[in-house]
Amino acid sequence: MTPDVHVELTPSDYVSGAPALQNVLRALDYGVNVVTANKAPLVLAYDEVMGRAKTEGVMVRFKATVMGGSPFIDMLLSMRSHDVVGVEGILNATSNLILTLMEDEMVELEGAIARAQAPGVAEANVELDIGGLDAAAKLVIISNVVGKPIRLDDVRRVSLASVKLRGVMLALKEGYTLKYIARANFKERRASVEPMKIPRADILSQVRGTMNAVKIRSDVGDYMFIGRGGGAVETAHTVLDGILSIALEVGGCVRPGG
Repeated sequence: MTPDVHVELTPSDYVSGAPALQNVLRALDYGVNVVTANKAPLVLAYDEVMGRAKTEGVMVRFKATVMGGSPFIDMLLSMRSHDVVGVEGILNATSNLILTLMEDEMVELEGAIARAQAPGVAEANVELDIGGLDAAAKLVIISNVVGKPIRLDDVRRVSLASVKLRGVMLALKEGYTLKYIARANFKERRASVEPMKIPRADILSQVRGTMNAVKIRSDVGDYMFIGRGGGAVETAHTVLDGILSIALEVGGCVRPGG
């Protein structure tokens, strides 16, 4: 029996995409709708995934892939008349929590990582987070959503491992906060993920813990979106939202008051 929705929650592999990419493509070939929190299929084969979905007349929901505890992707998809020229912000909850802990508790990177791992916020292997690959993958997905695709290899990454407590404290003394910033200039096709000193007056410097924030620059104006970067409960809600949105659309239902 063919399911109505395939939910893809396997870990992301940005080399082969396996097994998520193959799972998603097979589901689409069978005419099955897809909800994914795995970024790899969209990073490695966005056009193919969306093309097959269109051909088969099914839907792909992926808002759990970027700022997974918030409706950021839905908002970005709604900006159809905007020419989005760039984005800048904090796209990885784990690295932001680590920097917040370094600043608040005055511990070195290793100590902050251990504290973030204790409640389960940080994975046992935090390299995807502190190495910038997770945030870079999110920039790639954003670029595809706004129709100005960049590749993962286009994103320059500077590891958070280069940050020392002395640098965090020095930034504070100078009136800055150290943040792990993901940014993309779609006109110039430049993108990066790197530690940066942000002025204390900038709203990004006030985004702490596991919160994320993105500044969107468009021809109409600049917009700021702040929300949960992820977390088990938050991501589960976002995935469930995707399933429900497909069910409501397929069933021709409308939310109360909608």
